[in-house]
Amino acid sequence: MNTQIPINSIPPAQLWIGNHDDLISKTISWLQAVLCQHNGCTICPTCYSIRQQQHHAVVWLYPEKQYTLEQIHIIPQTIVYALEEHQKHFFIIQKADALTPACSNSLLKSIEEPPHGYHFILLTDRPQELLTTIRSRCVEYAEQGQQSVIIHRALFALFTSATTTNPLVFLKELESAKINERESVELLDQLLIHWIELSKKALTSNDKKHYTRAQQIINCIKEALRMPPMPGSSNLLWKDLYLKINTLA
Repeated sequence: MNTQIPINSIPPAQLWIGNHDDLISKTISWLQAVLCQHNGCTICPTCYSIRQQQHHAVVWLYPEKQYTLEQIHIIPQTIVYALEEHQKHFFIIQKADALTPACSNSLLKSIEEPPHGYHFILLTDRPQELLTTIRSRCVEYAEQGQQSVIIHRALFALFTSATTTNPLVFLKELESAKINERESVELLDQLLIHWIELSKKALTSNDKKHYTRAQQIINCIKEALRMPPMPGSSNLLWKDLYLKINTLA
């Protein structure tokens, strides 16, 4: 990892980015350092149980393909129990990029404000596939070479352009993107953040014209997020959003 991960002042939620196998090894070593009474000796029963992923204070989650609400239901079931002042409990969400929008949304409050002693560690080698709402609630630690990226950059550019996009260009890019439902929600999140930042800048500079347009686009994106695409309907969502934005005054 680029940054030393703390073992004393532990963030409520962390996102570790890198090769999956390397992340598992680092997670085990880190948990041993946190939970072992001998500073991660690696040979005591505590360290052994962590290495076997059987420690009572660590829940390891792994998706078969994508996470389901049933699979992550163990989280709200567990955090209802109050911990003692000195106790810690960890949820390790492996391949966090497999969280569906529904699963991600159900975790938001728990990740943002977990009860005392509960912590989340999300592991991924594809951070661009996590919802921005999840990433924004995590402290990120990345291996060398791992960077945050915008997914479907061509579509992102079209929906952040200051000028009207040719409909044929848009349809061609949409067809080639083959964007799915989960990616659609993530890209909407990224667009929302972009336009909120632009609206803030316009407000600061007293640019009423650009502020008004940014707010109108923000409202369009929020409306789209309130009704995320059903399976097979992603293209319809983006066509509808394109029409709404390009008909704004």
